[in-house]
Amino acid sequence: MHPAFFLSVGDWSAKIWKEDNFSPLMQTRYHQAYLTNGCWSKTRCGLFFLTRIDGFLDVWDFFYRQNEVAYSQKISDSPLTSIQCNSHHPMVAVGDAEGTVSIISLGPQTSSVPRPLFDPSPNEKEMMGQIFEREFNREKALTVSLKKAAEKKGKPGKKDVDIEKQAKEKADALKEQLEEINTKFFSVVGANEDVNVIKARGEANKKAAAEQEELSAKKAEEERAGPQVYLNEGQAYKFKIENAGEFAFKVEAGGVIAGEEINGSV
Repeated sequence: MHPAFFLSVGDWSAKIWKEDNFSPLMQTRYHQAYLTNGCWSKTRCGLFFLTRIDGFLDVWDFFYRQNEVAYSQKISDSPLTSIQCNSHHPMVAVGDAEGTVSIISLGPQTSSVPRPLFDPSPNEKEMMGQIFEREFNREKALTVSLKKAAEKKGKPGKKDVDIEKQAKEKADALKEQLEEINTKFFSVVGANEDVNVIKARGEANKKAAAEQEELSAKKAEEERAGPQVYLNEGQAYKFKIENAGEFAFKVEAGGVIAGEEINGSV
């Protein structure tokens, strides 16, 4: 019928695929019962059969409608497990889990009476081919669109690229400006004094400034701690604690003590 298209049955729905496509072209709605098997009609390319675990046989006719079952019939009280269509007679064989095979008639044996579940409609094959190709092209276009969207999401946008470019250009311009100022400065003073001497003096001033900053920080820390007394080993001292009085002690090991009111030896 259409060798490039095939039917799959799984869980609660059936899907129609094309051999070179990774997503289904069409699919049925989800059934109320678990689907167990299915097959295409041998004579009608738009019609297929599905067996259910609750013993029902569903007939889908995509040539006329694609959103609901065309015909449903209770075949057995046991789950249906297999199905096979006949290409010469309007019959279908259905097997269940108990091993029973039921032969279902799809219409009278003579073609003089209309048999909608067996006889193809005029131009059905061509029209179903157009429907399948239309759905294939739609799925293919959707896949390409999703791929482009994913690639676009992974890359920075034009606005982001422009901002990054402007920031880089500003940084490069600032670097060139600083280098130009540095060159002009040393070209001016270089006539009267050696450039290396100037650089050495600059490093010395930088080191002296760092030492002065460290000394100032140390001095500030000492001021926060208060006056300090260096304690000598073996000597006796006393100190006052506000609202507690004076306390005497003897130093066993040298050290330093800080406080607002520290007296010498006792």
